Amino acid sequence: MDQTKTLRLLILNDSLSEAERLISMLHNAGRPARAQHVNDEETLTQQLQDKSWDLMIAHDSTQNLRPVTAIRIIRRFNKDIPLILLTDQEGTYAIVEGMKMGAVDVVRLDEDQHLLQVIQREMDNILVRAQRRFAERRFHDIERRNQQLLDSSRDAIAFVQDGMFLYTNDSFAEMLAFGNSEELDCMPVIDITNEKDQLKVKKFLKDFMLKGSEIDTVPLEFNVLMGDGSERPITFDVCKSSYDDEICIQFVVHQLNADTQELEAQLEQIKYQDLSTGLHNKAYLLEILQKSVDRAGRGSQNSALIHIGIKDFLDTVKNKLGVAALDIVLATIANHAKTLTPPEGTLCRYSENSFML
Repeated sequence: MDQTKTLRLLILNDSLSEAERLISMLHNAGRPARAQHVNDEETLTQQLQDKSWDLMIAHDSTQNLRPVTAIRIIRRFNKDIPLILLTDQEGTYAIVEGMKMGAVDVVRLDEDQHLLQVIQREMDNILVRAQRRFAERRFHDIERRNQQLLDSSRDAIAFVQDGMFLYTNDSFAEMLAFGNSEELDCMPVIDITNEKDQLKVKKFLKDFMLKGSEIDTVPLEFNVLMGDGSERPITFDVCKSSYDDEICIQFVVHQLNADTQELEAQLEQIKYQDLSTGLHNKAYLLEILQKSVDRAGRGSQNSALIHIGIKDFLDTVKNKLGVAALDIVLATIANHAKTLTPPEGTLCRYSENSFML
């Protein structure tokens, strides 16, 4: 934490002059402080109610308000105010007893440089705790909103753990012709699986949890026994996930009508297709390249990348056939290159006169 930030300090000491000396020492050390001297329970209680404080520095021999009582009051108000204890005693006994009491540290009264370092450490710790609390609040808020999205999603979503439904949303229950999602809670997936597909589904769930990709989504199709007694095949998009801090498998069926599906397919094709050659474009190349790198990083697959460049392509075509023939020639080359591409290969247009395989 920035040392120029004003320290909001409570000082517990029977001696007002010692409290003033402490404030003066802090200012001389370049540590500005807004300090309040307290020496009884009523004053401390009032200060905790009225204002925000960073630290308390207390002398272990105070009589009007004992440090242990001050710690108890601070905890009763649920305040994050560390107490640093000052002592006249030598040796480790006072240090051990002070920390047993609840002080974050115990410093000899005349060790001002040590005290400054302890203050800085505790201010840094306060900042870390504040950041952690903020992150936890954000996390819980995001969790709450995610739960709302899951509950209200039109997509059918379920989480499966140990072969049983850990959570299903209403869309999932409706898709399976159940009255509500509670009917599926803790139900084994096998109970909604056609007898002929049960071995396949059992093996898939077991293998996927042990060996499945951490990031890839794979399809799982089987005949589902519906809640109304009927049966129909459903393809689920399956991936590893977590729900309520539990590692599990997520089932998703996206609810799209036929028109939307057709439009999605057209948009997907346009997004990843080079219109001049009919090949995949650079955006598609970068996407599959990233997936290949991820798979190689996991040691599950090796790949090769080949750059195919056409020397003097633009000048040659312009001089011999004219500018209008550029796209035709490029498409012809692309069609020939496709015939040479192995089934497991992906050919993409990379630039005006080059391809990637």
